[in-house]
Amino acid sequence: MYGFFDIDEHEKYDGIWACASLLHVEKMYIPDLLMKLQKALVSNGAFYMSFKYGEFAGERDDRYFVDLNEEEFCKIYERLDGYLKVDEWCSEDVRRGKNVKWLNEIIRKV
Repeated sequence: MYGFFDIDEHEKYDGIWACASLLHVEKMYIPDLLMKLQKALVSNGAFYMSFKYGEFAGERDDRYFVDLNEEEFCKIYERLDGYLKVDEWCSEDVRRGKNVKWLNEIIRKV
C-alpha cells in the first residue's frame, strides 16, 4: 500500500526524519505505521515528522493529504506504545509564496 510499510529493519536507525512525507498516509493507518517504524529505531531513537496544519483529509492536487493539528496528533499519539513525546511546535512554510502552517512532532522510542 505505502512504501513506508515495506521498511523491515530492526533496531538499525538512531532517527527517522519524515518531513512532509507521512502526510500522504491515511490517518487511520498512521498509528500502525508509527508502531512498525518503531522497530527500526534503536532504543531512545528519535522520530521527527511534520504535517500541514489543520483538519483536512482527502484529495488535493491529485494526491492524498492528511493535515493534523495538536488535538488530532494527540489522538494518534494516545494509540502508541513505547514512544515518548519529546516536542511539538508549529512553524511557517519557508518557501516563497506559500502560506502554509506546519505541525512538527518529535517522539522517541523508550
